Amino acid sequence: MFELVKFELYKIVSRKFNILALSVFILLYFLSTSQLNLGDIQHIRNMYSEWNGPLTEERAAIARQELRELEAQQEEDLEKYIADHQNQNVVIFEWDKTLGSKLGVRFDLVNRWERFQNRNALTADLWEEIRTAEAADKKDFNYLKNLMHYNMLSDLTPPLGDYFRGWRDLIDFANTFGFVFLGALILLTLVPVFAEEYTVKMDSFILSSRHGRKKIVTAKIAASLLVVFSYAVIFLIMNVTVNSMLFSLDGSRVALQELFKYRLSPFNLNVSQYFFIQQATHIFGAFAFSFLVLLLSVFSRSSLISFFTGGAIYGAPFFLTSILNIEHELIQRIRDFSYGQLIMVEELFSNFHVINVFGTPILYMYVMYFIFLVLSSVTIFLIYSSFAKRQVM
Repeated sequence: MFELVKFELYKIVSRKFNILALSVFILLYFLSTSQLNLGDIQHIRNMYSEWNGPLTEERAAIARQELRELEAQQEEDLEKYIADHQNQNVVIFEWDKTLGSKLGVRFDLVNRWERFQNRNALTADLWEEIRTAEAADKKDFNYLKNLMHYNMLSDLTPPLGDYFRGWRDLIDFANTFGFVFLGALILLTLVPVFAEEYTVKMDSFILSSRHGRKKIVTAKIAASLLVVFSYAVIFLIMNVTVNSMLFSLDGSRVALQELFKYRLSPFNLNVSQYFFIQQATHIFGAFAFSFLVLLLSVFSRSSLISFFTGGAIYGAPFFLTSILNIEHELIQRIRDFSYGQLIMVEELFSNFHVINVFGTPILYMYVMYFIFLVLSSVTIFLIYSSFAKRQVM
């Protein structure tokens, strides 16, 4: 069996187009990072170092006061510049970069504290709704949902003032480049796995050989997953290396809620804990989508048909909702439970989202894990049964 897996792995890896596609995506990533406006990262890190540790009402008030003073100074500089250049037809004012960095840091700190206060206000509102429901002895789905939400928010701690730019960009990769790169590579790499055997007329030989059917399918699936896992690891290493070099990975203890996209998240995780959960979910989603692509490859003798079918299943929900801005409820529901949503991970953790399962609130992330675990099991079964039932031509 090991030799069969090695052989199937070699067939996939030896396709020059796969290596070319991976190289192109890596190049695109580095080109995009080269366009970043890095500014004086070290200076910004030093400014945040003065605010390390938990933010308090007193420290937030100091940051708010300094923000007002900096804004006033910036406005004063602008008025002075206009007055000095009032005889010119065109006045071009360039903001002082150091002043702008100080403003950005204070603005971020004030926002962190305000988001924390908003969470406290929401927690208080939820508690009032819970007490009202208990007084009325109305312990329905909404009561259970509010109770779960309240308990999760109650576990959250006050924000920190630490710098964490590296973790922010590190986490954002799965939702942007990772979604596109990994999805495209899965399609390009796995669509030919079975379809190619039909094209080169090897299917009859495989199906009539003593290693045909089940062993060949197992070897192809194992080799495919190894390649997809390798893609994910390559992107992971690349992402960690680039962000640690550009921004450092300071601030690993910062709460997930300090990332703006996750400001409404109820999960008691810091950014480093979330990153490991995110990567595990990202790879799980990639494997689930890989099984689907392999099934399409089994069904179709045309790699082109399988590629476009898989691409439509993967990308259409996002194209319709994000690009065309179609807000139809059915399309949004399809997106919510799509392969792409699982691979992007973000929506599973960015908000409090529960599903009503027979009157019991279940977190959306757990429902997604269960759905795609079952769906993957069914897909694997169909791959084996469909290939095994093919007639030798």
